[in-house]
Amino acid sequence: MESRCRSSVVDIARPDDGVLRINDEAIRRMSVANPDIRNINQEARNATENEQNMTPRQDLKLYPKAVLFSIIFSTAVVMEGYDLSVMNSFYAFTPFKNFYGDQPDPEEGGMLVSAKWQTGISNGVQVGSIFGLYLNGIISEAIGYKKTKFGSLVLMIAFVFIPFFAQNLPTLLAGGILQGMPWASFKPRQLLTRRKYARSLYGQLLPPTSTCVGLWASLSPPASCAAFLIPVPILIGTIFAPESPWWLTRKGRYEDAKKSLLALTLRKSDTPFNPDEQVSMMKATTKLEKALSKSASYLQCFRGTDARRTEIASVAWVIQAFCGSAFMGYSTQLYERAGLTNENSFNMSLGQYAMGAVGTMGS
Repeated sequence: MESRCRSSVVDIARPDDGVLRINDEAIRRMSVANPDIRNINQEARNATENEQNMTPRQDLKLYPKAVLFSIIFSTAVVMEGYDLSVMNSFYAFTPFKNFYGDQPDPEEGGMLVSAKWQTGISNGVQVGSIFGLYLNGIISEAIGYKKTKFGSLVLMIAFVFIPFFAQNLPTLLAGGILQGMPWASFKPRQLLTRRKYARSLYGQLLPPTSTCVGLWASLSPPASCAAFLIPVPILIGTIFAPESPWWLTRKGRYEDAKKSLLALTLRKSDTPFNPDEQVSMMKATTKLEKALSKSASYLQCFRGTDARRTEIASVAWVIQAFCGSAFMGYSTQLYERAGLTNENSFNMSLGQYAMGAVGTMGS
């Protein structure tokens, strides 16, 4: 036994060298639970090699519908960026300040929203998002990503009515918390990439005249209805989109997973594609995850190689706040206090987001 050839699937003498490997125990669990694991792994290997050898042009020819649905779903991040930037920008809007203000403005006269309420409303959205993230993981695993996305969009439209008809700051806070919960369901579906952040910036570039807050009476009806209409195209796209084949595979619905894959591909494409091998790749990955996580616990997230993965994931999220993006929403007030007119303050904010979008894509 000691002289056998060692490979990347057996225990090694340096478990903390930073390299993630599959050990014998995980392979044993897979083989015990799946007698046909050899054939599954072979088909999975064929599917993986086929994907790695495909060019971007072949990808687009084979998966045009998958690309279209991906764009539609990613638009939810545009909606999120728009909604989040609108609220902070309107703290500097004179009619908004006079309507919702809770203390006198010593410099310009009238009223203004105090710092504690601005902070509370903005953080209320994040509080709702925290609860939404936890619920999203449980609900999406139970009923599927498609139904979860659909339900989140319906709730998003419903909760918009709360700030839309709000007459005071506590109601705005309640609306922010409730809206944060369905917003959170859009985050796990998006990778932390430059494209994701750019889409959020594009949302912040949308004209802020169509806010969904309680000043709807002073706005034109078409503009005030925009907050309700933005989720509608995403909702329609969700209806026609197939369920995630990965989720179907985890539930053991392999035939449905195959149908979902075929619904995302163009059958007339000349690109080689074997749906059975693709399902086998998902099946092998799913079973490996189960074998590796059978005795897993949250404590393991802070041990060995997993600790490094936890650190990378955490820092990637924290960077978004540390770069100062959380303060960008208040820039309109800053420009106004610096002496710019209300109109020019909003224009400067839009220019700021435009530079952010260019910088993000250029990076």
